[in-house]
Amino acid sequence: MIWKKTIALVFISCIAFLPSFSQKTGVTGLVKDDKSGQALPGVTVYTSTNNAVNTDENGSYFLEVSPGVVTIKTRYVAFKEWTQVISLTEGETKALN
Repeated sequence: MIWKKTIALVFISCIAFLPSFSQKTGVTGLVKDDKSGQALPGVTVYTSTNNAVNTDENGSYFLEVSPGVVTIKTRYVAFKEWTQVISLTEGETKALN
C-alpha cells in the first residue's frame, strides 16, 4: 500500500513540473529574399555563442537560445550577413522574419 502511494506521489510530482521544463526560449521565423520574396532554404541562423540552425526547405527556422540579450545573425552564400540584437525572457519566443 505504501508503494502505491509513493509511486502515485512521484508520478503527480513529475506531471506538476512538466510544463516548466517544456517552455523553450527561442527565435522563430521565415527567411525570404528581399527582392523576390522567395523563401530561402539552407540559411544559417546563429547566435554570437555559435548556437546555430539552418532554415528548412520553406525558409522556416526555430533557434533555441538562453534568456537575456541575444545577437541573432544569418549567413547565406551571395547574401549580406544580417544581424539583430533582441532581448528574451524565460519561455518567450520571438518571431524574426
